[in-house]
Amino acid sequence: MERLAKAHWARLLVLSAATCQIVAATHSFFWPKITWNFATRSLDFMIYPFPALQCLNLLTGLFVLLREWPVYPVAGPTSQNITFRLVVLVTAALFCSLLYQGLDVALYYLLASATCYWAYISGNV
Repeated sequence: MERLAKAHWARLLVLSAATCQIVAATHSFFWPKITWNFATRSLDFMIYPFPALQCLNLLTGLFVLLREWPVYPVAGPTSQNITFRLVVLVTAALFCSLLYQGLDVALYYLLASATCYWAYISGNV
């Protein structure tokens, strides 16, 4: 049971984080704010006048949600590739960390990527 728990826990974390990322991206369309806005205003071009960061977060959240959804025609055989999964999760965490609404989601993604790697080195994936 322990062998199954790590991989499935990581998948549930990723599915929850992707759902929260989609919600944070739609929320940030109405109330846009960069995480490091208190320190510098040099990143405001990413959210004003065109919401590029919000669109990136929305598309990344949808992509991760579709890739981790346990349906074979959607996920495909490349969902087992650990390198691809870790790169996508860390990239999604980077995009989330730039939005104020998605900072907690970035932590969920990093926890999920660490859990995926832990399951991989344990031989569970």
